[in-house]
Amino acid sequence: MEIDLEDLEITNNESERRFEVSINGLLSKLDYLQDEDTFVITHVGVQPELRGLGVAGKE
Repeated sequence: MEIDLEDLEITNNESERRFEVSINGLLSKLDYLQDEDTFVITHVGVQPELRGLGVAGKE
């Protein structure tokens, strides 16, 4: 599978405290905790079909 990383629309789902992107119906996410001074990434989940394509490193 080939992905154009420039076209990905990453959304911040603040109620779930995670960034999300859906590619071909497959949800990938980055979970976080945040307070006034700190931002901590607690988990990154990329669907197996999308691993190795740069999805987790997309800004």
